[in-house]
This record gives sequence, C-alpha cells and structure tokens, in this order.
Amino acid sequence: MASPLLLLLLLLHYSEAEPAGSPESPNPFTERAAFIRYWNRKVPNNLPHPSFFLSKLTPLSAPDAAKFSSLAPSNLSSLLPKFCAAAALLCPLSPSLSSHTRGSPFSSYENGNFTNYDTNAAGGRSSFSNYSENFVLANDHFRRYGRDSVGHDDDFSSYGPNGNLVTTNFTSYGTKTAGAADNFTSYARSANVPDLGFSNYAAESSGRDALFSQYSDDANSGDQSFSGYGKNGNGAVADFVTYANNSNTIGNTFKNYGEEGKGNGQTFASYGQNGNVPENSFRSYGSGTHGGFDQFIAYRDQSNVGDDSFTSYEKGGNDGSALFTNYGNSSNPGSESFKSYGQRSSNDHIIFKEYFADDTSFKVYPKSGVDFKEYYNSTSSSTTMANRWVEDGKFFREKSLRKGTIMPMPDIRDRMPPRAFLPRSIAGKIPFSSAAVTEIFLIPPDSAMGNAMESTMADCDRTPSRGETKRCITSAEDMIDFAVSVLGNNIAVRSTSNTMGSKGEILIGDVKGVNGGNVTESVSCHQSLFPYLVYYCHSVPHVRVYQAEILAVESREKINQGTAICHLDTSDWGPTHGAFLALGPGPGKIELPPLVASAALHKAGQLSVETQRIARKTVRSASYTPFYPSHRVQSTTTPTSMGVKSPLPSSQLFRIARSSATRCVFSPNLLRSGWRGNHPRSIGIHATGGSASPDGTVLKESENAASAIDFLTLCRRLKTTKRKGWINHGIKGPESIADHMYRMALMALIAGDLPGVNRERCIKIAIVHDIAEAIVGDITPSDGVPKAEKSRREQTALNEMCEILGGIRAEEIKELWAEYENNSSIEASLVKDFDKVELILQALEYEMEHEKVLDEFFISTTGKFQTDVGKSWAAEVTSRRNRRQAKINSNHMKEIW
Repeated sequence: MASPLLLLLLLLHYSEAEPAGSPESPNPFTERAAFIRYWNRKVPNNLPHPSFFLSKLTPLSAPDAAKFSSLAPSNLSSLLPKFCAAAALLCPLSPSLSSHTRGSPFSSYENGNFTNYDTNAAGGRSSFSNYSENFVLANDHFRRYGRDSVGHDDDFSSYGPNGNLVTTNFTSYGTKTAGAADNFTSYARSANVPDLGFSNYAAESSGRDALFSQYSDDANSGDQSFSGYGKNGNGAVADFVTYANNSNTIGNTFKNYGEEGKGNGQTFASYGQNGNVPENSFRSYGSGTHGGFDQFIAYRDQSNVGDDSFTSYEKGGNDGSALFTNYGNSSNPGSESFKSYGQRSSNDHIIFKEYFADDTSFKVYPKSGVDFKEYYNSTSSSTTMANRWVEDGKFFREKSLRKGTIMPMPDIRDRMPPRAFLPRSIAGKIPFSSAAVTEIFLIPPDSAMGNAMESTMADCDRTPSRGETKRCITSAEDMIDFAVSVLGNNIAVRSTSNTMGSKGEILIGDVKGVNGGNVTESVSCHQSLFPYLVYYCHSVPHVRVYQAEILAVESREKINQGTAICHLDTSDWGPTHGAFLALGPGPGKIELPPLVASAALHKAGQLSVETQRIARKTVRSASYTPFYPSHRVQSTTTPTSMGVKSPLPSSQLFRIARSSATRCVFSPNLLRSGWRGNHPRSIGIHATGGSASPDGTVLKESENAASAIDFLTLCRRLKTTKRKGWINHGIKGPESIADHMYRMALMALIAGDLPGVNRERCIKIAIVHDIAEAIVGDITPSDGVPKAEKSRREQTALNEMCEILGGIRAEEIKELWAEYENNSSIEASLVKDFDKVELILQALEYEMEHEKVLDEFFISTTGKFQTDVGKSWAAEVTSRRNRRQAKINSNHMKEIW
C-alpha cells in the first residue's frame, strides 16, 4: 500500500515580479537544474515542481555560483555589487552626493545624499514634490533646505513615502528664516521597517508660519526620531499636525519642540494616535519659552499597550499660556510616565484637561499656576480590547468554512522585497549571524536593514513552543531537508492558486478536508527579512487542512482555489493574540483556521498557512504568532504598507466589496517547499445583459430588467463603501461615496444660472463621476497609486459596468465620465469645483462634530478652484472655519485667564 502523501505549505505571497527568473530551464548545467535533480532524489514521488517555488531559486549560472562560492565568505564583499546583481539579492545601494542651489525645480529625487537646496532665497516660492518615493532599502540624507530665506515660501510635499527598509535623515529645514511660511506635507508615510531621523525644523525663525502635516504616519515596525522643531523661534507660528499616527510597533523619540521660543504660537495636534504597541519618548515641549501660547491636543490617544514617557512640558516658561488637552487616553493601557509639567515656570497659565494613566502623580509640577481639569487612571476609565488592530476576517472559526459563507479575504500579494535563494554551496559558507552577514554585505549596523536582520536572528534563536519543531533555513535545499526530516519523503506543496479575491469579500464554494478532514501534520515556512531568502520553517501538531473553492460573491463564478489550515490547540497562545481579540474568548477555548495564502508541506491531504515574517519588535504570545503574512496587526487596509507596493491590477478588484482582508492565507500548488511566487492572474466581470460583438462593442440598447437590476446591484457598493480619507483620519461612521455624489448633485441643482452652463448635464456628471469606485473603491493619495494607474483602473472598471448595463445609457455614462475625467467642458470644471467644495464642507462638519483638525483637506484644495461659483462657495466654507477657530482660540484664552 502506498505511503501517505505529505504536503509542504510554504508561506510565500504572490508578487508582481519574480526575482529569480522564469520556469524550469532545460540547461542541465544551471543551479536551478541541479536543485531539481536534488529535489527528485529527496522526494521521489514524481509530483510536478510548482512554479511559485522555482521562481525563488537562484538565477546564478553554475560557473558564477562556483566563482562566488570560492570567494565565500571572507572575500565576497570585494565583489558585492556584482554578486548582489547576479544572485538577485537585497543589498545596500551606494548613495550619491548632490547639491542644488536656488531656482532648481524638482518634482522627483531618488535615493542619495542631498546637500543643499534653496539657501538665502528672498521672496517667491520653492517647491520640492517627491524625494525617494517607493524605494526598497533606501539610505537617504537631506542636509539643508531653505536656510536663511527672507519672505520666501517653502513647500516640501513628500519625503520617502512607501519605502521598505528605509534609513533616512533630514538635517535642517527652514533654519534662520524670516517671514512667509514653511510647509512640510509628508515625511516617510507608510514606511515599512524604517529608521528615520529629522534634526531641525524651522529653528531660529522669526515671524514665520511653520506647518508639518505628517511625520511617519502608518509606519510599520521600526524606529524614528525628531530632534528639534521651532527652536529659538521669535514671534513664529509652529504647528505639527500628526506624528506617528496609526503606526505599528514603532519606537518614537521627539527631543525638543518649541525650545526657548519667544512670543510663539505652537500647536501639536496629535502624537502617536491609534498606535499599536508603541515605544514613545517625548523629551521636551515648550522648554524655556517666553510669552506666547503652547497647545498639545492629544498624546497616544486610543493606542494599544506599549511604553510611553513624557519628560517635561513647559519647563522654565515665563509669562506664557499652555494647554494640554489629552494624555494617554488609550484603548489598552501600557506603561506610561509623565515626569514634569511646568517645572520652574514663572507667571505661566497652564491647563491640563485630561490625563489617563496608571502613573497617578507627576514627579514635578508647580503648586500654583497649573489647573488639572480631569485626572484618571486606567482602572477607572472604560477600555476594551483593541480588536481594531486585527484585520477584519484575518481569523475565523472552523464552522465558517462552509459552502455559501461570505467572508473577507486578505491581501495575499507579496509585500516583501524581491530576493532569491542562495545556492547551498554559498549559503552554507556564510555564518548565520547578524555580525557576519552585516560585515559581508556591508550593512550599517544601526540601519533599518541591520535592525531587521537582528530581529530575524532573534526569531530564529527563540526557544520552540510546546510541540513545535522549527528551523531557520538559508537555501532551498535546506528547506527540502527540513521538510523530509519532519514529514518523510512523500510530500507535496499546496498554496492558494492566485491572488484573485484579495482585499474583498468572497463566497466559499465546495470545501474538501485533506486527509479525510482528520488531524494531520504540516510544515509552514515564513519569509524573513535578510539580504537573501531566509525562511522560518516549523511544524506544529493538531491541525486540520481544507481546500475550498473561492467564488465571486455576485457572479458566483470560481475565481480561486484556496487552502486553509485549522489550528485545533491554541492553549499555548497568549491571551492578547490577534485571534482572540477578533474572535474571543481566549487560549485553548477555540480552534482557529486561517486561509492559506501560500504553500506548505503536509501529510497527504494537508494544507498550511504561509506568513511573511517581517522583522519588528512585535509583542508576541507565549508561542509563535501564526497567520500573519506580514506580521502586521493593523486597523486599516494599508498595510499599510508592507514591503514594496505593487498596485493590484484593476481586473483583480472586480466584484470585490471593500473590506479588510484576513491574513489567513489561501495557498495554490502541491509541492515540497511552500512559497507563493508570482501568480498574478486577473479576473473580470462578465456582462449579464446586453448584446455585444466578439470585440465587446455593444450592438443594441438593452432595456431588459435583468441588465438594469444587475447594474444597480453593482452600484449598491457606492452606498456601502465609506470614503477612505475620513477613515484614515479616524472619523466614525463616515460618509459613503454615494453620500458625496448626492450632495454634489444637489450643488449642481441649486447653483444659480450661469451663462453657457447646462444644469442638467452638471447633475448627470456629478452622479456618475465616481461611479467606477463601485468596483475599484475609493483610491486616495495615501494609497500610493500613481494618477495614471488610478485612471486606468477606473476606466477598466467603468467599461465593465457599462458592459453589464448595455445600450445607449451605458454609452452616455461613459461619455459623462470621460468629460469629467478630462475636464473638457465648463460643466466638468464646475462639477470638479463642487467635488472640492463638498470635500471641505464635509471636513468642516467633521471638525465640528468630532473636534478634530482636518487641515489636510483644506490645504490640498487651496488655489485649485476653476470657476467663480466654486471659488465663492469655497471662500464661504473657509470663512466659517476661520471664524469657528478664532472663537475656539478665544475661549481657550478665557479659560486660561
């Protein structure tokens, strides 16, 4: 009787580009061919070799592999650039030095050292749009921007967004400037494993307005610091809107804000809001100030556990006014310390409105001149488990894996930097230690990559959990050997077939239990951050594995074949594991099946979950943390930012409701090492009504009820999809896309008669201008999708929707949408203005309703209105906002006095 077949479920996410070449080479003298022969000897079951696994193999030729092997380990660094390029590895880039003087126009600059930009400018305006966008392993330094300028406006739009393993430092911005304004919009937003530094912003400025909108929001797992903001300012206005909001496992240090200022007005709106397991240190705010007004609105509001320290606020102030609105109102309390408030201040008027922490006393604060409005500790405040940090649907119960169940699916695309395995002949000679690898690959020890490697080594050195068999492997041959040692030599790899269904709702079709649905064994391998591919492979007992059809919710067509593994014993998992936050009740009380987005090794009829192990300081449970393909616990869809972001083709977004995706993964092929290679397969919406020629052209008008109802059913998503900009800013119960479009249509209806403007056409354009978002969702600048790509996705989605509707009405919708998109008529220009007016009006309403500061929306629309009506209505909204803000400031001053 044949022995049972074992499955290896390797945890690789799908990627858009393969780092290690194409399918099996017929050349028998390649490293790839040598590995396949090794595989066949170790696993003689004649099963096919999965392409997603082979795509990770080294691209080195046999002669090159022999050459580099002879140099390993001590002499590899002498040929590092050639070695990294030939072997498809992740190696540090060599930055270049650049210096640019006044008048140099910049829209984009990438990866390097930038010495000087726009020093000694007088009058006018400078704008720097993009610096090192979407870079992997960036190592950037920007030394000086806008120093000693007078009456000159400086704008810096974006520095280092969407980077992966980013090491950056911005030394000086707006030092010794006078008059006019500084505006830094975004610094290192959505960075993954960052190591960030900003030394000085608007130091020694006089009579100048300084605004820093976003610093490292939505960042994941790293460290960042800001050394000085507005130091020695005189009569200046310094506002900092958000710092490290919505970040995950980030170490934050802010050393000085507004130090030694004279007569300044300073507001820090939000620091570390909605953070997950943060390590925050704020050294000094408003130290040694004279006169002026300082305000700190929120510090670590709604954060989840972590460690926080605030050293001093308004130390040594003189004749000033200070207001601290909210400190430490966490969703789950962590370790919090506020050391001193108003120490050695003289004639200051200081108000502390709300303080939430277990630390029930300030170490130092004055006995007079300070008013504490409300003081809480965490035991008296109502807090709940921060299950918002777990993606919706990441975990589910075994009973949910039934035919007919609708559930969210995670984003299973590869977010890790592309790399290949090293041949064992080379990997085996490199000592597996961070010190050795750092030396060979010339990685700075305190860089983002250096920190990531340290975290990988810590994972590998961790003591196995009860019943766990684990090993970190550094070559494809090692993975095969480990799997065979655990499961025997009759093994297979399974993973989810493709990425279709990612980040949307799916319908479960037929479900089959592997090994008859009985308890089985498997090996799962999780990708780690290292210059070459390293996997954390382990086997855990007590699992059941299933294969399930994945169907589109509305068409019920099969779009994918998924693999799910159910962990039956969770007794060793920590009580704050994301699974229990999402599902309850606690360790050992429930089983947990995640969907497998990758491949893994198992016994016959088994599947396993793949994860990408991203280096980070994650608070772990007592045992390993499975199911997180990127180990990112997050409250929004972004992963944020994991690894290199490659936009999902719009065809893969069709028929997907916008919901967070579970990190349980679907996995495709059967083979012995389980990785998810590059299998991006697009999906499309099939028209259900109308008549079309073979090339898709509509031949006749479709007036039947089926076409209309199918189209309207699809448009329902406009009612249920919330506008992402508001979600990103923490607005509860935000407006939907349809809400936004409806009020725009009302604007078109009530606007006064304008010469040459067709009111009815304006209404129609307003109704259809965002209609494609029923499929692609609300794509915002924070998603990092280029404008051209966004337009392409929406155009494709619109075509699919109109194909469903069919007829002349579909053609009219296309025409109206294109008119708006191209801004090709006065009606289109007017509706574009209505779009912006509705945005800022809604922002004002949310500011009033939620007591938030939503400057970003007003800044982004300033100066962009095209028509007199748009300019007039926008001015009215802005005027009302300014009057409201003036009243708030006046009331604050009255409270203080």
